[in-house]
Amino acid sequence: MQTPDHSEHDHEREFDVVVFGASGFTGKYVAAYIATTAAAVSAELKRPLRWAIAGRSHARLEAVLAEHCGGAKVPVVPVDVFDTTGLHKLASSTRVLINCVGPFRFYGENVVQACVSGGANYVDITGEPEFIDRTYLSFDADAKSRNLTIVPACGFDSMPADLGVLYTRAKMIADRIVPASIDMYLSLHTGPAGFAAHFATFESAVQGFANTGALRAIRAQVVARRPRAAPVTSLRPAFVGRTAWHHGLGKYTLPFPGSDASVVRMGMDLVEGKPDALVPVHFGAYMAMESRRSTFALTVLGAVLSLLAPYKWGRWLLLKFPRAFTFGIFSHAGPTPAMMAQTSFSETFIARGYALPAGDDESRDHLVRAGESAEERDALRARVVGGRAPDTEFVARVTGPEPGYIATPVLVVNAAYTVLLEKRNGNGNGNVAAGVLTPASAFYRTSLIHRLKGAGIGFAVVSKKSLV
Repeated sequence: MQTPDHSEHDHEREFDVVVFGASGFTGKYVAAYIATTAAAVSAELKRPLRWAIAGRSHARLEAVLAEHCGGAKVPVVPVDVFDTTGLHKLASSTRVLINCVGPFRFYGENVVQACVSGGANYVDITGEPEFIDRTYLSFDADAKSRNLTIVPACGFDSMPADLGVLYTRAKMIADRIVPASIDMYLSLHTGPAGFAAHFATFESAVQGFANTGALRAIRAQVVARRPRAAPVTSLRPAFVGRTAWHHGLGKYTLPFPGSDASVVRMGMDLVEGKPDALVPVHFGAYMAMESRRSTFALTVLGAVLSLLAPYKWGRWLLLKFPRAFTFGIFSHAGPTPAMMAQTSFSETFIARGYALPAGDDESRDHLVRAGESAEERDALRARVVGGRAPDTEFVARVTGPEPGYIATPVLVVNAAYTVLLEKRNGNGNGNVAAGVLTPASAFYRTSLIHRLKGAGIGFAVVSKKSLV
């Protein structure tokens, strides 16, 4: 893809990218990743990348540049998340703002509001479904009217899942297979140093478990507002709501409690009827674990969160003693460098669908257009699917380094770079859509997956087999 010349619009904003919350535990790694990739992106822009970091403390931000960014000489902008005037000024100065300040249910809305009013595109690292849904309800219409791209969940939650489903469907369609369902299985791979995560992630999870009732009410509003994308068949794999043994993977599985399922389904809905949209599928998200012990520990943790988080005193206990309640995984210290270096992730996408008959080019034409209209899916359903079960299994996989603090900066920064390089200013959106979107619905017409492959995130087809 030819890189456009962006010099025409350079005078409009002081910065291309600002990292807000750069002195936080994840934010410092996001800033560090920009420092290491700025030269390459500058070549694509055909001019130096103009970036800055922002947050509450000038001194802490300067320390991030000195300790994590190789002493990069970039502007430092002190601004507090509750300073609405300062946030508006910050958003008005940049083309894209990367938000790393969580929990987003407490601190995110002010930042999105500033971006919408200040004319900045926005990406973040949230994994909080309630915040994502609230953002859609509150800001989608304004973002569209102002040609702004607002994309929550651009970190490990939930970009690998969302783009992985996009990638799997695209590869199936290219192989003349009608996608019907995809189940994702997330596995974490650790080394001798073990695994840990930072307190901020645990705090977001606690608050999420505390507000499940509010999420259900908001989700109902979201579902009522946006179009629904119906798969080509009502047949889908049964949801496994308990710990189970998966013979194909050779692992224990249990439902994944994060935002991946809601983000993937929302993304398919948001491109319903849009040009080049892919056929929607049924989707399920699971964890896949090798040992009974790890599976049992995660099950216990979920039960403890469900029991204690709804109560104020329970939340106090959980947040006061995170290590005690999480088997030592979550703490204010976070993972050590050795832990991060030895940790990686894989997400396996097991899809089922219908192979097109050889030479049936008319059905293939319907398949290519099946995401663009229900009428195309009706035609495909009548010609190929009928009422029968899928006849083909197709497996793809997304892989990457430690998810929270190595992969997340790669994911969110490359999302920001894609906005810079592939979103057209003025009239029209270029390859990047406008509105409040998920990663797949924002970037499905862009080179983001190709960019991520070059940055160490793997996307690959694993296998295909007949089920009949």
